[in-house]
Amino acid sequence: MQNNKRLGILIVLLFIAVLCTLHIIRNLNNISSDYEKYPKLTSSRYIDLIKFEEHNFTLLVPSTTSISDKFPNSSFIEPTWMQGATATGEPVASLSVYHFKLAKAYPSEWRVELRISITTDPFALENIEKKSIYTNQLPEIKLIHEVPFYIFPIQDAGMMKAISGYSYRTIYDGKAYVLEVLSYGSTYKDENYVDLLNDDQINKHIQTALEIIDSFTFINTKNTE
Repeated sequence: MQNNKRLGILIVLLFIAVLCTLHIIRNLNNISSDYEKYPKLTSSRYIDLIKFEEHNFTLLVPSTTSISDKFPNSSFIEPTWMQGATATGEPVASLSVYHFKLAKAYPSEWRVELRISITTDPFALENIEKKSIYTNQLPEIKLIHEVPFYIFPIQDAGMMKAISGYSYRTIYDGKAYVLEVLSYGSTYKDENYVDLLNDDQINKHIQTALEIIDSFTFINTKNTE
């Protein structure tokens, strides 16, 4: 009688173990299948699809990314909607890819950020794919989901600060979209300076921001018929 009771308990435990195993496998498959859809953004396994419906586009963003509808105030960078802009535009979102700030040390801050803006300013629409204050060279052109983006480098330094990055620009359905990857902060160094972030680490965060741009997709595409 006691042997039969033990056998029954073992069967129940085995059944529960099988159910748990099947549940774990199913969840792993779900994670894998979701991730397979989004092969970019390898720096994070957890990806959120962010919809900017008012402005007709989506982005795939690591779930740890901080997103704001305002650009951060900083003494290291222009607060304008586009670096070097002379026309008017509207900030849409700031995605903080990386940011550190020390309270007691100087230099104390470095940030890698993706800024997104739009404009319908006629002057901007005329020149945004042609000119940049940072270079006289023609832009690189890259197709992102069949939409051509004109890419200009961003590079500036002085007064113990530096900024570098890329400005992606396109005109779509009468509106200019600007996505700028910005890496900036203080370059001040003294005898007490401690290097907390090397170039390889910065480049890794820049690459994450560029991969976010590669996911840019318009929600409602233009009728080409």
